[in-house]
Amino acid sequence: ATLEAVETIAEAKLAEGVTTFLPTTWTASPEEKIAMAKAAAEYQKNQRFARAPYIHVEGPFLNPAQAGAQNPNEMRLPSVEEIRKINDICPVGIVALAVELEGAVSFIREMRNMGIITSAAHSAATYEEYGIAREAGLRHLTHYCNQMSGRHHREIGLVGAGLLDDKVMIELICDTVH
Repeated sequence: ATLEAVETIAEAKLAEGVTTFLPTTWTASPEEKIAMAKAAAEYQKNQRFARAPYIHVEGPFLNPAQAGAQNPNEMRLPSVEEIRKINDICPVGIVALAVELEGAVSFIREMRNMGIITSAAHSAATYEEYGIAREAGLRHLTHYCNQMSGRHHREIGLVGAGLLDDKVMIELICDTVH
C-alpha cells in the first residue's frame, strides 16, 4: 500500500515484458484497501514503468472455506459502497468475489452497470450458482482451478464451468506449480 511498492512491481513487470498490469489488492480491512487504492492512484500520476490503468480488487468478498493465502478474518459480504469508495480513488477494472455469497448476484449486476468486470475467485460455487452469476454479468474466473470448486462427476463446479463456457475468460497462473 505504498507508491514504492507499486513502482517496484511495475518496474519488475516491465523487465519481464509486461507493458500493462492491474495492481491487485488482497483481503484486508476497508482502511487498508483504501490505502492500496491511494498507492495505485499515486502511481497512475507518473507511470514510469508498466502501465496500470485500473486496479484489481481481489477480496475481501471471498469464501473463507476457499481462503488460500487470503486472510479469512477480513472476509465479508460484497459491498457496492466499498467498491464505489475505492473506485473514486483509483479506477477499478476487476473485482474478484465468491459468487455464492449472500448479495453476490445483485453486486455483480451493479458492477456491470458501473463498467467493472467481475470474476469468480476463492469460491465454492456450484455450477448452478455460476450460471446465475454469469447471467447477472460475471465474465471471468480468477486463477482458474486454484481455490475454486473442483470438477466432480455429480457437481462440476467452477472448474467444469470454465471448461464448458466458451464465453468466460479464465486466468491462469503459468508458473508450473499452480
